[in-house]
Amino acid sequence: MKFIHTKAVQIPVSTIICILTAINDRDYPRFQELQTTLINQYGVEVWQDVFNCRVLPALDQESNRWLLQAWCTKETASVTM
Repeated sequence: MKFIHTKAVQIPVSTIICILTAINDRDYPRFQELQTTLINQYGVEVWQDVFNCRVLPALDQESNRWLLQAWCTKETASVTM
């Protein structure tokens, strides 16, 4: 079992709720903004722990699929530009 790093568990619940709300609203630009803010404040390793251990497990199948599609679409768009 993987344990979340100490800094990751110190992320306020309100931050996690904002991230989940952006996903629920299908607002990918807002999700990216929140992701960038968290990475800038705490680092990429904390973001990975927060996302993998707190955000992803909370997603329903439809939201998980939407986020994966949004990632793939944005990655493809940025490569072709």
